[in-house]
Amino acid sequence: MSQVKSLITTQEKKGITNFLENCGIKPYWIPLIKTIPVDFDLNEILKFSPDFAIFPSKNAVKHFFSRVNPQIFKDLKIIAVGKATGKELEKLGFSPEVPEKFSGDGVVSLLRKKSPEGKRFLIVRPEKSTETVSNYLKKEGFEVKEVVVYKTVFNEENRRKLNKILDLGIKFFCFTSPSDFRAFLEFVENCEKVHKDGVIIPIGETAAKFIESLNFKVFEVPEEYSLEGIAKLLCRISRKEVDR
Repeated sequence: MSQVKSLITTQEKKGITNFLENCGIKPYWIPLIKTIPVDFDLNEILKFSPDFAIFPSKNAVKHFFSRVNPQIFKDLKIIAVGKATGKELEKLGFSPEVPEKFSGDGVVSLLRKKSPEGKRFLIVRPEKSTETVSNYLKKEGFEVKEVVVYKTVFNEENRRKLNKILDLGIKFFCFTSPSDFRAFLEFVENCEKVHKDGVIIPIGETAAKFIESLNFKVFEVPEEYSLEGIAKLLCRISRKEVDR
């Protein structure tokens, strides 16, 4: 059986690779961005004395707790955006809540249902992020402290590798963040094939809106904003003739 080629802009995930190959899809995994830590002041966080902390990604967990003892915040109520982020927090002994929708809007929906006890929210985030959650909390009268713990930069060492992969005839282009798409546009020598023949699948609505703002057509957003969600969507649409 011939395989449909797919580009996925993150590190290889073995279980998902097997799933896709069983669906007749050959995935090419390539991280186009990498994260680097940003200094932050733990004393300011301790003075703020948060009741809740919100972690939007695995990287937020990694870069925060690589420099902070989790035991300091053992009694903190935690919200994790996504199952993968939740699992990273569970490894550290936390019991995070995960919204049904893995996005800022999902966190807002969760908070609306909870009527949370406690007024102070710590948002652990990258240098660039949406303001959906912080804007909602401030509007509702909560105290918010945002701490930037990392930033993303282009993964320059994969520039040449990306262009070689594109020469193989990629059908599906899967982007895991707006930053991935920025890097893709920076690295790719000719985007015409993506405009004309490519099927673009972003991991969620935030990435989709960014891609569309640059006049690229998004085919569909997965129901679950995760790599597993992307894989399920790829498997479904690969069995059909995609009308472009």
